Amino acid sequence: MSDVLFAKITKERRRQFQISTKIILKDGKKIVVKEPLHEDGKIHIRKMYDYYKLYQSNKIKPVSCKVEENIIYFPFLDGETLCDVLLTELKKNHIDRANTLLLEYKNMIYELGQGQQPFEASPEFEKVFGKTEGLEEVIAGQYVNIDNILENIILQDGQYEIIDYEWFFDFYLPYNFVLYRAVLDLYINYNDIMKRLGNFESILQGLGVLSAEITQYHSMNESFNDYVFDNDNGYNRVKQQYKKNILSVDKYASDSGVYAQLYYDDGSGFSEEKSMMQSISIFEYCELNMCRLTWNFTDDHNITRLRFDPINCSGYIQIVSLKAFDRERREIPLEIVKTNSQQVGTDMGRIYLTNDPQVIIHLKKEGLCRFCVEMKVNPYVGEQANNQTQRINNYIERLKHNNQELQKYINSIVENVNTNE
Repeated sequence: MSDVLFAKITKERRRQFQISTKIILKDGKKIVVKEPLHEDGKIHIRKMYDYYKLYQSNKIKPVSCKVEENIIYFPFLDGETLCDVLLTELKKNHIDRANTLLLEYKNMIYELGQGQQPFEASPEFEKVFGKTEGLEEVIAGQYVNIDNILENIILQDGQYEIIDYEWFFDFYLPYNFVLYRAVLDLYINYNDIMKRLGNFESILQGLGVLSAEITQYHSMNESFNDYVFDNDNGYNRVKQQYKKNILSVDKYASDSGVYAQLYYDDGSGFSEEKSMMQSISIFEYCELNMCRLTWNFTDDHNITRLRFDPINCSGYIQIVSLKAFDRERREIPLEIVKTNSQQVGTDMGRIYLTNDPQVIIHLKKEGLCRFCVEMKVNPYVGEQANNQTQRINNYIERLKHNNQELQKYINSIVENVNTNE
């Protein structure tokens, strides 16, 4: 007889990935039990056992497991995770030790795979993670577990063990993608502490992950979620609930009141009813961190135009990337036809003096399924908005005055030349 201490069912996934997870108490010991909800989920369960057998000779290894009648059993480990160790060092302001720990973690990840060779995308890879660009020089391996984040590596009796290895693949996969997911997990859950090491991108760059890679890994992560959740409302519900849980911890981040809004035109024009909003937290726009937003369309609305409002106030905005995809993950060509901004500098940045920044976009093909944005924003809110607007207006007035003075000078030279003649 056993007591159920915890239970979770993942019915929002595709059918073959739907499982139940329980923690039971049996004979005084806690045991983790994972069971497929459907017949076609048995393969997914048994793959975990394959991964366990694969890495038994490593310094860091998967926690032991056994399979009986397509149900897999793990001992429940209660100890300090790598994440716990890292956060402890950061709370003590031991920045060097924290960086060293992250580099040691990187070495672990590169050991938890078979082979190290330049990445080449296979059809199997693209089925799960979509198409990529510019990763040809990145080191990849087989049998890489993308859930080897710091939260899932636990110290037990002097030995690091992996407590979650549900998602590994037998095709070649960049090791740095695991680092991306690990730092993303840290930055979302422990942003206030992780900022002591730097922003999201700088932490990854310290681990040898280039900016161009980060963009590709973001797209890969979205494609993976589509693969697991079938790009359906199930994943959107889970993601939104996850965001709500995170924001409840750092509530003040969501109270900034800054959000992006996407309008879509299916032939009847733009309207509030046909629009979607996403909040932008303080963490995403402080220090001009990269802000990444994704909107999914579950039905084909025959959308021909989009109106993207980057923020709901005036400010500085640098749009790094705008991309649209169809259901086959093929990119849809876009054309920006109008924006109510003033370009500044040479970094693609634009100043929006209006409280309603807009970018009008034409889709050159039908079948929109997903719209992705990468941008850096500096909203001008409250008194800052007034100050920045006044500063810009003063600058414009100075330019006008200088232009007038210059014109007077040119006219005086012309008059002198005419007099001398």
